[in-house]
Amino acid sequence: MTLPIFSIREEFCAALLKRGAVVLTAPTGSGKSTQVPRFLAELREGRILVLQPRRLAARMLAERVAQECGSPLGEYVGFQTRYERVFSASTRILFVTEGILTRMLLGEGNLSGISCVVFDEFHERSLNTDLGLAMTQELRRTRRPDLGLVVMSATMDAKPVSHYLDDAPVISADGRLFPVEITHCDQKTKMLGPAQGAARALRECLASGAEGDILIFMPGGYEIRKTIECCSQTRYSEPLEFLPLYGDLPPAEQRRVMEPSSRRKVIVATNIAETSLTIPGVRHVIDSGLARVSHYDAVRGVNALVTEGIARDAAEQRAGRAGREAPGTCRRLWTWLEQSARPSRTTPEVLRVDLAEAVLAVHAFGYQKPEEFPWFASPPQKMVDGAEKLLRDLGFLDKDGKLTPLGEKLSLVPAHPRIAKLLWLGEEEGCFEETAWAAALLSERPLITGSTSTHADNTERRQQVRKSTQNSPLPSSDFLVQIQAVLQAEKANFAPDFCAKLGIHPGAARDVARAARNYRDMGRKMHWGHNDAPDSTKSLLQCVFCAFPDRLARRLDSGSLVCLLSEGRRAELSAESVVRDERLFVACELRECSARGGQPGSRNLLSLCSGVEEEWLLDFFPESWTETDETFWDERRQQVVRHQTLSCLGVLLEDKLRTDVDGAVAGEILAEQLLKGKEPIPGWGEEVQRWIDRVAWVAELYPEENLPAYDEAGRKTILQNLCAGESSLKQLKGKDTLAFVKNLLTWKQQQFVNQMAPEHLLLPSGRKMKLHYTPGQQAKGSARITDLYDLPDLPVIAGGRAKVLLDILAPNYRTVQITDDLANFWKELYPKIKPELARRYPRHPWR
Repeated sequence: MTLPIFSIREEFCAALLKRGAVVLTAPTGSGKSTQVPRFLAELREGRILVLQPRRLAARMLAERVAQECGSPLGEYVGFQTRYERVFSASTRILFVTEGILTRMLLGEGNLSGISCVVFDEFHERSLNTDLGLAMTQELRRTRRPDLGLVVMSATMDAKPVSHYLDDAPVISADGRLFPVEITHCDQKTKMLGPAQGAARALRECLASGAEGDILIFMPGGYEIRKTIECCSQTRYSEPLEFLPLYGDLPPAEQRRVMEPSSRRKVIVATNIAETSLTIPGVRHVIDSGLARVSHYDAVRGVNALVTEGIARDAAEQRAGRAGREAPGTCRRLWTWLEQSARPSRTTPEVLRVDLAEAVLAVHAFGYQKPEEFPWFASPPQKMVDGAEKLLRDLGFLDKDGKLTPLGEKLSLVPAHPRIAKLLWLGEEEGCFEETAWAAALLSERPLITGSTSTHADNTERRQQVRKSTQNSPLPSSDFLVQIQAVLQAEKANFAPDFCAKLGIHPGAARDVARAARNYRDMGRKMHWGHNDAPDSTKSLLQCVFCAFPDRLARRLDSGSLVCLLSEGRRAELSAESVVRDERLFVACELRECSARGGQPGSRNLLSLCSGVEEEWLLDFFPESWTETDETFWDERRQQVVRHQTLSCLGVLLEDKLRTDVDGAVAGEILAEQLLKGKEPIPGWGEEVQRWIDRVAWVAELYPEENLPAYDEAGRKTILQNLCAGESSLKQLKGKDTLAFVKNLLTWKQQQFVNQMAPEHLLLPSGRKMKLHYTPGQQAKGSARITDLYDLPDLPVIAGGRAKVLLDILAPNYRTVQITDDLANFWKELYPKIKPELARRYPRHPWR
């Protein structure tokens, strides 16, 4: 009764009775998670459903509230998570993880028997929280106006939530949070890294003489183990008990953090310790400021689990853990400057994770267009489009966006659409038991540790798997190897030493076995698993392939782990995979990780892979083959080549470059290349240009002859004729290009041009004078004076329509006079220059 939440009990209950929905903000330690469900159970008939973002919180809160109510767990108070169901028909308060509500809404739909739904820790904004809130609010607006709804958190922005819930009243409770002294580290401590920084902060905390247990926040299990190792290397003035706390720990080990200890406890936890239940005795927090956050790239279809800095609201939540029972301290392993630069709120999952399961739920809820669903915060359209495409590929949606019968059926399966499809295929193909194991491997954390798994080990395991399948030539598969490893570990009761020899993590193996049992139980409820295929192993591999067709990959070569994916993307096969010898395989896990050797950028890593026979592509996806045959100009080879490709499911299977191209096609491409002027035309020199100029010159004087023009069209015709049957520039070098240029004209037209615009004129001296033609100008010839004797006037060409402009040269071939009036030259100028010329060139005859 002394908890701060009791101060607003009457106001809260009155608002809920009047409006049916309430937004509650109350600081950490105020008692909202344990007491509000009890308020509601006394206020309303029916069951109170309390949503928690984590399994640990759901179980521990249920245990605490049951204890407070003086009732055995599972009677008045119970809980339900993915793997645990501890409740009965008499249960009034049921703590559940958020995905449970979504399945309830998609199943029975009306939430019969439930009088109120409570969304606790709403600020964490998981995808299921957003989805569940929208569905619950829609249910209240339509079929269940009597359904109560409470949204509560210590740090959420209440106004948007209130507005979304039709302006539901906002009630705030004062906290019982004791003062927490918050300090930020300097740059030198930050450079030590999270584990070493935490160890230094622990030493400082103990040296200060402060009492109470210590809670250290780290992003994941690896960092937790490393931190405990670093901290344990120091001698302290008092005995300490180091306790890890993360979601994958067995429940018994998780409960240890709540139990009293004779020694001071140092709890090293992930962000599951941020909210909900108070860990007794904690007075000090050491915060790495990091969390493992999932991001999804819809364009590449890559899930990236990124370690990143937490937002300020999460940092406040963590700091608050130190002040729930008494004044405390919080040492942050980041600088004050970094603190001010961090975002104020954590990015909701709906904006950053894979939406396939959520979008399928939206369709099953009755919305053909996900964008019309009343999202609390609308997801990015490109991520919705990516989810819709996957659902169509899996056969859950038709081309119009409607649920198919298969989609309707499998939308009720509590799993990602891929896994639901895999299980259904297992039922259809008679290998449900095997696909349940495969689904478990897909839905749990990675099994292989990577510490003892070598290429030789993997090869041996693959060979053992092949022997166990009647020596059939099946493709290698990580599923076969890992299923066998879990079965062996299960027989050994998941002994750590035994699991280490297998190269698997004992905790992960236990989780996989538990998940497989869960899928088998689910299958029994759906009456699956009664068919047995004669070759269940082959059927399993085919089912895995059909559930992940968009993850088909091809090894580029045996010398590296680089593989080709659909749309030309590349990725790297995990070194732990046993499919190294397979040309084709599906990669069921595709994740982004940092580049090797500290290099900038990232790489995509393929793991949990399964080999694929090429015949399966024809058997299961006959419509997904694409063949191309393209002929084009190869700049490097300087020739026309033929590029042939064969793809299936967007993955390039064959890629050939050939030189045996069709002559007609090659000639057209070669001509087009030359026409663009990107390559010089062999043989197209001065002689060709002189002919073109002569034709143009004659065409100006004789337009009635309609001589062809050497314009772009004429040039194209010439080049097409020149290149016909050829594919490279080298083949053109031996050709008479001038002949092809002349052949644009008929034989008669060529003779006419030769007559009207001769190349040479015979002079009285017997020498030939070469003529030069420029369109639009007078034809011009050059000759020495002595060769022009006995030529009284300008030569006439073009049938008398043109005279030749003469460039009269001295014996040294320098111009004396350019004239278009030769008679006047002889009469006026020649007598004046003759004496000087005769003196300078006495050996030449002068008249």
